[in-house]
Amino acid sequence: MPPTAKFLVSILFAAGVAFPATRSDLKVGNRTAIVYAPSGYRNPPLVISMHGMGIPAGYNQGMMQFERYADTAKERFITVYPQGVDNRWDLGSNKDIDFILAIVDSMSRRYGIDRNRVYATGFSMGGMMSWYLSCKIPDKIAAIVPGCGYPLGGLSGCATSRNVPALQIHGTADDFVKYSNLPAFLSTVRARYGCPSTPVTTRPYPANKPNSKSFKEYWGPCEKNGSRSELGFIHVTGMIHDWATPGKLNANDDPAYKGKPFDIDGTHEAWNWMKNHSLNGPTGIAP
Repeated sequence: MPPTAKFLVSILFAAGVAFPATRSDLKVGNRTAIVYAPSGYRNPPLVISMHGMGIPAGYNQGMMQFERYADTAKERFITVYPQGVDNRWDLGSNKDIDFILAIVDSMSRRYGIDRNRVYATGFSMGGMMSWYLSCKIPDKIAAIVPGCGYPLGGLSGCATSRNVPALQIHGTADDFVKYSNLPAFLSTVRARYGCPSTPVTTRPYPANKPNSKSFKEYWGPCEKNGSRSELGFIHVTGMIHDWATPGKLNANDDPAYKGKPFDIDGTHEAWNWMKNHSLNGPTGIAP
């Protein structure tokens, strides 16, 4: 473990994150993370949910709302909402990677998490950070679900030990982190993962909502250099730069979508994707 990560672990552990269902601040200088631990967990998975640029961790917690599933899922899971320096993530060095690894170590000590089932998700720049973690530490992150965020300059220098299963969720009206540029990025991921060139498309999506205008593309199974993976892409039709929070009304200026609830529950989709993956392969847990 890098010296920086060892230092962070000691600070985080000393700060303590002991009380379930309460906010606990893990302090490293001016950095914190919010930890949510429901009762009834046993060797729980860990979900790391990362905020967008300019959005603090507390706002991200209210936006992504993983507590709804952490409390009610058949197997309880721990959720951590880390705070980036200046509400940003470092996508060019190991600084924030070390911070995330320190949090994982702290959660292992405190809650006995299943280290084979550590997941990364996030909105906007937090989604970009999810991709960055999958690239640099694929042997630590079982699956990712980026929302309205992907590395604008692509990914390079990725570790080749494992290809991390990824589900991208993105609004078709997103002009901030452009939806229109996503196909080119995902094409490079498909090539790196060894995915089929033609996706299986589900339209409308979810299938149990016949009036939904959203759809999902799925590429899998993917295999390259002995690493098996899969890739998904949920197109949230009409959504601008946002996370598909259930019950929230679309802020799109397009009258066809403005003021209407999203077709997609992003947090539901994220957990259903993540929970099926482990560093050891599929978990066999039904959606």
